[in-house]
Amino acid sequence: MSQSAEGHSSSASAARDPRRSVAIVGIGCRFAGAADVTSFWKLMVEGRDAFGPVPTDRWNHAAVYDPNPRAADKTYTDRGAFIDDIRSFPAVALQVPPRRVEVMDPQQRLTLECALDAIADAGVEIGRASCRERV
Repeated sequence: MSQSAEGHSSSASAARDPRRSVAIVGIGCRFAGAADVTSFWKLMVEGRDAFGPVPTDRWNHAAVYDPNPRAADKTYTDRGAFIDDIRSFPAVALQVPPRRVEVMDPQQRLTLECALDAIADAGVEIGRASCRERV
């Protein structure tokens, strides 16, 4: 932790300076077996895991699976933790053009969707959230 000229730690001075403060007012997330924070919390409280077979719409798992851990260029597990409904995306709400959505990395889409959920969780109406124009 760094020290300021007065000898105070930077985190302590940040706590007193409202310009450097951060407030977490909303949260959005998606996990395997949990499409939102409430579902994730329930999954944790119940002590369940979200591992299951590889979804058929992800890839041809039979082509890369071999139960022998020493098999070359193969995987020996037939289970994983997969996020459901990965292909849906609120492009209209985020004002993302269809062509852009087609070429976006799925992780970018997921990040934007979680950010949208966090904004909604913070109590901000999506229509009232500031949007860039002419993008």
